[in-house]
Amino acid sequence: MSKLVACAAAPVRAATATLPRCPFLSALATYPSPNPSPAVSSAAVQIGMQAGCPFLMHKTSHFKKTGNGKSAVAEAAAAAVNSATKWTAFDAEDGSVSASSVVPRVMANRTSSGTASTACGSGISISICPFAAPAAAAGTKQPLPDANAMACGKEKEQLKEKEKEQEKEAEAEAEAKSAAPASTTEKVLSERLDSLKAEGRYRVFFDIERQAGRFPKAYNHSMIKQTEGMINGAAAATEAVKPDEVTVWCNNDYLGMGQHPIVVSAMQNAITKSGAGAGGTRNISGTTAYHTELESELASVHGKERALCFTSGYVANDATLSTLASLLPGVVFFSDALNHASLIEGIRHSRAPKHVFRHNDLAHLEECLKKVDRSAPKIIVFESVYSMDGDIAPIKEICDLADKYGALTYIDEVHAVGLYGSRGGGVAQQRGVEDRLSLISGTLAKAYGVFGGYVAGSAVLIDAIRSFAPGFIFTSSLPPAVAAAAAASVRYLKTSQTERAKHQVMCNVLMTALHASMPACQHTESRV
Repeated sequence: MSKLVACAAAPVRAATATLPRCPFLSALATYPSPNPSPAVSSAAVQIGMQAGCPFLMHKTSHFKKTGNGKSAVAEAAAAAVNSATKWTAFDAEDGSVSASSVVPRVMANRTSSGTASTACGSGISISICPFAAPAAAAGTKQPLPDANAMACGKEKEQLKEKEKEQEKEAEAEAEAKSAAPASTTEKVLSERLDSLKAEGRYRVFFDIERQAGRFPKAYNHSMIKQTEGMINGAAAATEAVKPDEVTVWCNNDYLGMGQHPIVVSAMQNAITKSGAGAGGTRNISGTTAYHTELESELASVHGKERALCFTSGYVANDATLSTLASLLPGVVFFSDALNHASLIEGIRHSRAPKHVFRHNDLAHLEECLKKVDRSAPKIIVFESVYSMDGDIAPIKEICDLADKYGALTYIDEVHAVGLYGSRGGGVAQQRGVEDRLSLISGTLAKAYGVFGGYVAGSAVLIDAIRSFAPGFIFTSSLPPAVAAAAAASVRYLKTSQTERAKHQVMCNVLMTALHASMPACQHTESRV
């Protein structure tokens, strides 16, 4: 497509006098492409400016804008636009001009961004200049002067240098813009991490290797240990530091079931038969005989109609509580002040109103219950064993208040399942009140020694959660081997009392010793 270059003639001399040829137009017209590169445009611009020619290119993106957001080129062209009364069209493709080809109303319009555009169609680029081509007879064409002659020698070299500088500036500016957000993000996150370290709350993980059959012994492979060995001269820098043996005191595998031969064998057999993964969500081929068996065992342990497995106890609490709120319009939660983060998040994600009552404070709980309409759905959320303080909730009394005010009860037994109760059902089972609880949540990763979480309750409640909880529907199923191992552990502890009894004996021995050496050591009802 031809590039039309319009040259504005001065008002008085337009019809009678021959104006100087425009060096800018001449330089631009000799370029073979209809869309000159920024470098070529810059060269033409330099020539025009040296000749005292203000101009404006339609494609203003070729030029760097000033700090106030307005194109410096547009400002220079304003005078030319205001003084122009006649426009002569140049055919930039072959470098000639036709005096009879007149563009009567090519007006430069200011845009919202402060640049200028023309009334020409798409693909046409207009350059505005107060110079005119020499007079010519109507219908005739005259060649424009050679632009190379206008930009020879030193000027040509200067233009090339200017071109390189502009390209570098454009690249640097683009790179800075793309890197700025990332740099800001990195800086903010680094400052937060530094603050965490200064407060002494930054976590450093130890890389350990548990020893099957020697619970709670393990090997320490952490980089900290290796670094200490290097500093102490235990090994040369090129040698691997042999891990030392440690005793793991901070362990959630309370009964050592993660290494029990029955549990390990069940997992190995399932892998041999079904492979490593489930192959999908529970809705899409991810429900196996192992999952069904596990949920049946869990329902039996708690004396409930049904149970439902999740990928963790955290997910079980979060998904169940948020889903219940979506199914029970107007529901109000009543949450113990020391509840676990998963319970707090589940309530928060539900966006339902809540009342937080003081830890294990029955009077405050009742005070909160009185504030809510008796007809409104209510759910009291609490734990049986609170892991941070080791105390136990007044489960019976909370159930009494729930009955009095028509509330459902949701108890988190994650630190109690497997450890308490005749079948390992938790503290509520031990105290004979598990039948009064609406929903019981637990974990398979602590006393049961495997992985996963679950909730147990009535058939209707569990089916509703199964059918509507995003945290259950839209995630991959537990691996069959994990489900098989967990089912074996639950089944074993449902009948065996040996592990629970031994655990209580050893805890009493330890607590007695601690109190003897540290009288200020706090006594707790539980052994957590």
